[in-house]
Amino acid sequence: MKQILATDVDSVLVSYMCGLIPFMQEKGLDTSHMHQYKGSSYYPTLQELFKTDEQTGIQLMLEFNASHHIKNMPIFEEGSDKILQDIHNQGIHVVAVTCIGSDYMQKLYRWKNLNSIFGEVFSHVDQVINVPVRTSKEPFLKKLQEQGHVIGFVDDRLNHLKEAKNVNIQPIWFNNLPNLEVPNDVIHINSLHKLPDLVQQLVQQKHKVKKLAI
Repeated sequence: MKQILATDVDSVLVSYMCGLIPFMQEKGLDTSHMHQYKGSSYYPTLQELFKTDEQTGIQLMLEFNASHHIKNMPIFEEGSDKILQDIHNQGIHVVAVTCIGSDYMQKLYRWKNLNSIFGEVFSHVDQVINVPVRTSKEPFLKKLQEQGHVIGFVDDRLNHLKEAKNVNIQPIWFNNLPNLEVPNDVIHINSLHKLPDLVQQLVQQKHKVKKLAI
């Protein structure tokens, strides 16, 4: 049976915050505050990002998600391209499950971005599963299980990890902020460099991991 590692994209594989900067500059928006989010798992509000009201922030986010800028976002954690290559070399099929929007061009741009950074790890556009913005990933993860054994799902948002848990996929919380309260039913990593060893353990223990020292 195919072994699959599912993963979020923004603030896990690529830097959504850094990717926003050229878009915001085109709009004449202030970007002087954006450097503080580089490489951080901190999740700012739309008001913090765009320095505007929430409704305007939502419209800007949707416009960005539909723009060509999403194919040019930089890597989130340096060296993670080699990490995913290592996992790929273990025979693990990596699939991105991302709330960027459901339009095909968004899927294509997202895949081009991942392929440009991670190469053969994302060799085919169908390795990107597009989820509408602010929508549950649960049905998409459940459907992914039809393709093979999903050994885990990596995300920076606990609500999406709960959705993975609901369909019996091991939740892996990637968050590099200090002093976190980690739920008992998730595995926490603060760097993707810890992922290859974890993946090996998950494969060997056939997804019955309760708690791992990572």
